[in-house]
Amino acid sequence: MSILGKFNDFVIGEENRISAEDKAFLEKSQQHYEKALLYYSRISALYQEERESYTKDFLDDYHYSVFKVDDCNVYKKISSLQDEYISSIYSYFERTYKVNIERIKLDSFREDYQQISRYDVNKDRAAKLLAKQHYQPFVDDIISQLGGLDFTGVATLQLKEKMKKGCYNSYRDQWNIEVKNNVLKYTDGYVSKEWYSDYRVHRDKFFEALPDVISMYLYGKVQKLIGCDYFYGYNIELSEDQIGTWLQWSNGLKITAIKFYKNGRFDMKFATPEDARDFARTWCGYTLV
Repeated sequence: MSILGKFNDFVIGEENRISAEDKAFLEKSQQHYEKALLYYSRISALYQEERESYTKDFLDDYHYSVFKVDDCNVYKKISSLQDEYISSIYSYFERTYKVNIERIKLDSFREDYQQISRYDVNKDRAAKLLAKQHYQPFVDDIISQLGGLDFTGVATLQLKEKMKKGCYNSYRDQWNIEVKNNVLKYTDGYVSKEWYSDYRVHRDKFFEALPDVISMYLYGKVQKLIGCDYFYGYNIELSEDQIGTWLQWSNGLKITAIKFYKNGRFDMKFATPEDARDFARTWCGYTLV
């Protein structure tokens, strides 16, 4: 099933499937992959030639001897090369466009290769392991999962879904946010006092999604928020001066300031009440405004 199969009404043209930068990455990776595969194929050919030269008498006498050479783990290396090359294609698009992509085709491919390389690799098995792959079928698989949207559209929808999971407790049927005037309040956070730092805001689902959501809301793309390095650690580390204080944002932005509280509450101040309500509805799925 595609990532967003229900959005099939949106169609992107064949010519817009991937960008020039995407194409350049794929071509470069293909080139390096084929060079490495050629190297391993030469080692494989040497091993298979030596393997086929062994007579029954030789094997009877030297089956467990160092004179009977092994494959020097070349087939495990080939399997890893094939796996990592294909995995890198999925990883590139996930990393570049901030989307989650299912890897069913890769998992099936990986299982077949592991099965082949698990046993003594004869000439036929070696040929299957060494079969050259091309990026296009895997790009086609990725594109098919977009459900007709472009990468930005899918990333936006996935990010909204992730943010809503942080704002709404489906088990309790309870919202963890509320909007009052021009302030959105998050009430389900947890803050602890640490010996090695002042305060730690534990990174839950809400705070995992928040930096990217703010970036998309303000700039239309995911980028690191300037002056907000505390958002990007394992947890959010704040000093005594930062906790309980309005942390100001640049003038002219729809979000003007944020505040972390010692009791775990988090406030985000908007330029207008309309902006606060729009953010809650659009990015949090909040229905009570």
